[in-house]
Amino acid sequence: MRKTLLSRIGINPHHYYIADGSGLSLYNYVSAELETKLLRYAYQHSDLYEAYLKAQPIAGVDGTLKSRMRHTAAAGNVRAKTGTLKGVSSLAGYLTASNGHLLCFAIINNGGLTHGPMRSLQKQDLCGVVPIEANNGSVLKPSCKPILLNTQFHKSI
Repeated sequence: MRKTLLSRIGINPHHYYIADGSGLSLYNYVSAELETKLLRYAYQHSDLYEAYLKAQPIAGVDGTLKSRMRHTAAAGNVRAKTGTLKGVSSLAGYLTASNGHLLCFAIINNGGLTHGPMRSLQKQDLCGVVPIEANNGSVLKPSCKPILLNTQFHKSI
């Protein structure tokens, strides 16, 4: 099943290993590219997108992002899943950019001794693409056009 889905989204399944769906296994080998392609696939399938989006914390508002990105342009705009292992911090989800386009993004930072600097870099990356005025809990609309934002330390559209 996993290999079929990866092939369907244009990824060579032999380049990745997904041990389980929880994201907790040390044997999962994925990239920011794979994560953004999966997010884009979910967006293109409204039933998946709506369920996924409802389950994601909102930056500066709730869940694992409640205390992150508060008082920034990303607050209330970014909806994302966090991932943390020793020396690794990741964030993947959706946001609305300053041009009004819905973006899917994945940031994987590794090699850090502590998570603080890696999370600061994630905030800097995200705040660079969200509108300044979007700090009041704006809602992501499924009708927005998704644009791939694939970042691993640096963002590129």
